[in-house]
Amino acid sequence: MTNQLPEDRTNIGPITSFKFDSNSAAFAKKELELQIEALQIRIDNIISRFTVDGNPVIAVLLNLTHNKEELLGLSKGLGRVAELIGPLDELVKRKEVIDLAEKDPSWLAWAFGNFDNQVDEAIDKFLSNQES
Repeated sequence: MTNQLPEDRTNIGPITSFKFDSNSAAFAKKELELQIEALQIRIDNIISRFTVDGNPVIAVLLNLTHNKEELLGLSKGLGRVAELIGPLDELVKRKEVIDLAEKDPSWLAWAFGNFDNQVDEAIDKFLSNQES
């Protein structure tokens, strides 16, 4: 049950006494510790489950911020990057092949050339030389 504060707080006088019940405080503290421990266990399980090459990157991010909006924005951003990274990697690979072909055109010819006719001609030429 929550206490309702009056809208007009100007008529509230100063606090002249405050009763502190150490038994209630100890109980509340124990309850809070149990809740903290339960949440920390859940977070630790998530951190250990979602790693990148065995590195707990979520733990690193939590060292930077505990701001919910920032973490949700990061999650959304990672989802977008995950969708784009595959096509990007494919395009980079294609460009690397072209770059290599520009540097060493003979490699491209050997790697992707069609040598069926050349092989047949070389065999025929070799056999014709053997018969002579």
